[in-house]
Amino acid sequence: MAWATHATSSARSAHRRGAGGDGRSAGRPICASSPSGHHQLGVSARTVVDQSIAGEYPLVLQIFNHQPVISARRGAPIDWIPMNPAMAVLSVAGVTKAAPHPSAAKLLVDFFISDEGQKLFRDAIISRSPPDVPPRDPALRPDGKSFRGLFFSPEETDAAMPHWLDVYNEIFR
Repeated sequence: MAWATHATSSARSAHRRGAGGDGRSAGRPICASSPSGHHQLGVSARTVVDQSIAGEYPLVLQIFNHQPVISARRGAPIDWIPMNPAMAVLSVAGVTKAAPHPSAAKLLVDFFISDEGQKLFRDAIISRSPPDVPPRDPALRPDGKSFRGLFFSPEETDAAMPHWLDVYNEIFR
């Protein structure tokens, strides 16, 4: 088993189910230990998926559900299983104040959030599309029944991040 150790998500995701979701759950010993067969990888979720496809690990955690679907459609021997509840990803886009071409950047962000842009994301099997854009694969989107998602607002994430960075550093560093 392997998982990507992202400081901004791994600790919170691994412990969200117990002890009020504050990092003191039963999942903590699993993440903190590295017995033979359990590997904490400081790489991207995509790399973890690729290593599983290559036969390095039979089970991987902390990945994006659309990645194994994209790979399986290309013939890779991989699938995903929804874990309930799953931590849902809020995708954001913005323009930095020192952008060399701020008007072009704003047009790109406008395109990202337009129906046309969202349909392109959907057609690429990226599951992060708004509710009014039907998903290409409905199983990828939390439905609140067979696949539930935990959603965190940017304000909730910002307020909780110092705590989760402490939990991450205690376990993985």
